Amino acid sequence: MTLAFPFRWCLLFLVLGCLVVRAQVALQVQVVDSLPALRGLLAKDGVHVRMVPGVYLIDEANAPDFLEFRARNAHFDLSGVTLKVDTALSRTFGKVGTNFIKLSGDNTLVEGFSLETFGNHPAPGGARAVSITGNRIVLRRVTLTLAGSSPYGYGSFFGIGAENTVSPLKLNGIRVSGDDNTVEFCHVFMRCFGHAIFLRGANRAIIKGCRVEGALRRTDQFLAETSGVAYDQGFRQYTGEPIPAGEMTSLSEDGIRAYPDDPDTGRRTQNIRVENCRVSKMRRAICLAFAAGKNVIVDCEVTESERVGFHIGSHTTILRGKADALYAQALDISSSGSRESSAEILVIDSRSHYGNTLLAKINGRDHRVTLTEASADTVPGSLQIELASNRGFGAWRKDTPHAERIELSNQTAASVVLKNEAQAITGQSLGPVTDLGRGNSLRGPLPKHTSLGDPSSHRHVTATNR
Repeated sequence: MTLAFPFRWCLLFLVLGCLVVRAQVALQVQVVDSLPALRGLLAKDGVHVRMVPGVYLIDEANAPDFLEFRARNAHFDLSGVTLKVDTALSRTFGKVGTNFIKLSGDNTLVEGFSLETFGNHPAPGGARAVSITGNRIVLRRVTLTLAGSSPYGYGSFFGIGAENTVSPLKLNGIRVSGDDNTVEFCHVFMRCFGHAIFLRGANRAIIKGCRVEGALRRTDQFLAETSGVAYDQGFRQYTGEPIPAGEMTSLSEDGIRAYPDDPDTGRRTQNIRVENCRVSKMRRAICLAFAAGKNVIVDCEVTESERVGFHIGSHTTILRGKADALYAQALDISSSGSRESSAEILVIDSRSHYGNTLLAKINGRDHRVTLTEASADTVPGSLQIELASNRGFGAWRKDTPHAERIELSNQTAASVVLKNEAQAITGQSLGPVTDLGRGNSLRGPLPKHTSLGDPSSHRHVTATNR
């Protein structure tokens, strides 16, 4: 019993000490109610800032980074704050790229705000709503509603980079570089030409619980115009080829996209994790094909993509993915140089597919792919899975595609085509298999009509190249 009293006193002092510390922390929170007051704290390390909820207008800036959060070890709580950005501000800086928000201070949390653009003035040097360049930064619960690019309404038909017939002036959502940065529970609504979330030189970045939504338009609508950009270009793409009829086009670029590196620093983009994200109506939904290291996509759903749902390369894992093939293939592993990736994708309703007949394309070596359907008949037999193929996304490639030692489990009605350079392909398919390759043992479906006395009625048909 004598030991109980000192223990109780120690516990009491511990509780009181925690309360004092919490009170001191609470006293350190600085509340601001104007942009000038916020700007005065953006470079102050260790601050905890709370902004009074309301609408704040960003219509003046002294630098291409309109608001730069340089503070380290800081917390900026902007819950309930709406920042309205005049897109005409970017024109003040000529062809210098602008960032509406830049996060450059290490170990900092910025959360809670909404950002909306107005004015619809394209930036001559391109613009980003949020740019993360520091390390160990968390961007949380942010909503972006973006417009202001040129040309808008035609997707990528007139070029996206140096090769173009109409120079694009882009507005992107969130750029991520640096080490160990996290973008979580953010929503990006794209009504502009650009990427929603993109990574350049990012290492161990996490994109979690985010939602991205673009807009779609049928190419038939382009072709019916009697004036405008498509009309002025003779309804031809930047390649000189005609804009195809009967297809669906995203008016933005990619939803979540990794570039190979940061051209300014030379840092490689690598070891990216995308978790519980939803992307719809973008050109490519989730593209980690150009990221190095080991990359993971978990519990993500991609729908109504223009070109690709999931686009991956080497050493990438897709777990519990969901995708449709309404307007583009659900999965693309287009590089013959890709190695050792795995994908498990549940294919959701694709019965009304339009302008697309490809469910998946698989090239490279030593991949494992499992495709299942959400319910019976949601994947029609008119869709195809191709290996060693250049069809669909990446059709511009001039090299001969190869696929080797791929293990495929096709639990859908889609047919499988093993092209000439497909070899050592194994697994099983519920849909029919056409084998033009060599040394393959991909098992096809059971025969529909067999005799009860025929032993072959109890075996799967194996696709082999005679």
